[in-house]
Amino acid sequence: MATIQFCPHPHRQIKVSGPKLLDVGEGMGTREPPLKEGERTILRGQSCLSTTCTTWRPGFSYLTNKRLIYSQPSGRVIFEIPLERVMDVKLMKGRFILGLKRKILQTLYRSPMRGKVFQAFLAVNNPERWKRAIEEAREHVEREKHATLVDVIDRKDYLIVVAEMFGVPKKDIKVDTAPNALTINANTANGEYHKEVKLPTPVKTETAEITYKKGLLEVKLEKAWET
Repeated sequence: MATIQFCPHPHRQIKVSGPKLLDVGEGMGTREPPLKEGERTILRGQSCLSTTCTTWRPGFSYLTNKRLIYSQPSGRVIFEIPLERVMDVKLMKGRFILGLKRKILQTLYRSPMRGKVFQAFLAVNNPERWKRAIEEAREHVEREKHATLVDVIDRKDYLIVVAEMFGVPKKDIKVDTAPNALTINANTANGEYHKEVKLPTPVKTETAEITYKKGLLEVKLEKAWET
C-alpha cells in the first residue's frame, strides 16, 4: 500500500489583507498554481483530496483570499472553489488515508448550475487551523462583496444612482425600484451580489432609465413631487 508522509516544514508569516497573519509552509518542493489579479496566498500545505471520502489523491492545497485550490506538484489546478460559494466547513472524525489516520476537512459548496450543493474532503496538517482560515477568508469576501461603491447624485428633478459593477455581464444584472429604494442583484459564475440603496427622496419607479457601460451601472429616476 502506498503511503504519504505529512511532514512539517519550516514556517514564516506573511501579511494578508483582511484575514489575520497565518503561518505558511516553505520548501514544499512544488510549483504554486497561477493566481488571478489581486489574489494572494494565505495558507498552503501538503494534502489529500477526495469528492467521495473513499478514493484519495495526494497533492497540495492552497487557500487564497479568493479561492480554495487543490493542485498537483507541477502547479496544475485540478480542483478549485471560489470562497463566495463555500457554504460550510466541518471537521470529521479521523480516517485512514493512504496508510495514515487523519482528521478530515469537509467543505460544502454551491454549484453555479441550478444552485446544487456539492462536497469536497481534504486531509491536511492542522485541519483546525485550515477551518478557521477558510471561514475568516470567506467572511472577508462577503464583506468586500457588499462594499461595492454606490453613489447617489441628487439633481433638481431627478436622482442618479451609480454603482461599480466591474466584471459583471450586463445580462446578469437585475435592478428593482421602489418609491424610496433601489435594489441591485447579480447572479454570476463568480457568486452572488446584492445591494439595497436607500433614496433620499421618493421617485417615480416607472421612469427608471438604466444604462451600463464599462462596468458602471447608472439608474436615472424622476422625483415624485408631492401635490
